[in-house]
Amino acid sequence: MKNLKNKLVLTFIVVFIGIATFQSCDSDNRKTTTTIENATEEFKIPETVSNAYVDGLKLPDGTKVVKIDDSTVEFIYPKGIELWIGDDNGNVSKVYYSGGYTCTCSGSKGCNVFYAGGDFGCSHGECTGTCTGTKSKMANNSNYIFVNTNKKLEPITNDNDFKELPYLPEIVLKEKKVQLTLKNFANEIYGNKYEKSLNKVDNTLSSKSDINDIIYIQMKMYGFKFIYGISMNDLKKEVYENNNFEKVLYGSHSCKCDSGTSGCKKGSSIGVKYCKGGACTTCTMTIK
Repeated sequence: MKNLKNKLVLTFIVVFIGIATFQSCDSDNRKTTTTIENATEEFKIPETVSNAYVDGLKLPDGTKVVKIDDSTVEFIYPKGIELWIGDDNGNVSKVYYSGGYTCTCSGSKGCNVFYAGGDFGCSHGECTGTCTGTKSKMANNSNYIFVNTNKKLEPITNDNDFKELPYLPEIVLKEKKVQLTLKNFANEIYGNKYEKSLNKVDNTLSSKSDINDIIYIQMKMYGFKFIYGISMNDLKKEVYENNNFEKVLYGSHSCKCDSGTSGCKKGSSIGVKYCKGGACTTCTMTIK
């Protein structure tokens, strides 16, 4: 019986030590990622990733992972995918095509980057201090978005796209090249006096559209969906006679803040109906 008790005590000690080797990795002064004492082949860095995260930031599927050394990796996003980071005013301040993650030891020797369960983290290894995971050229706040520039401006022709795609956020709408694309489209359908037509669409207070006035159609761009208002009476003659606008919506939009402090007010810019996020973290848009 005594030998059995000794074995049970020994087993408990071994298990306790094993659990204690798991430490928290302080990334950007926040404990967000697991640090493992000794990374094995199970935590080998993959060449490409899908459904992977770095300190809460989801990487685009198909991102390539380049191992610089044991403590640093670089992420190269798929061609055409860009990371847009916004400033305090919601404008795009930085655009990145790649990013990185580095593990730093506060003492001697080093920490190693590992990958497990869809997350990148730091393996404590022989580090005599604390391991810190740091992102480079990547978002450290909530005001960021990955944009697929391969997806050009075009009408939505199937229900699945409108169901699956997220709404175009304000940060994307404010970007100059997006605004230029939308203005060029307006020029195509209205002619060189398109600004007057856009102002009419943006300032309308009507809750219902009319085929002889303003209609709303579903469109997509850069991997996002949006509602676009068209002033039918202002269309160029050939566009009006031959228009094939699909998915016409007879109603305006509304915005509701599901989580956060304030914001999520409806707006209209360059013909696009959208929600101004403000301090709202989860903003839902619906069509009446």
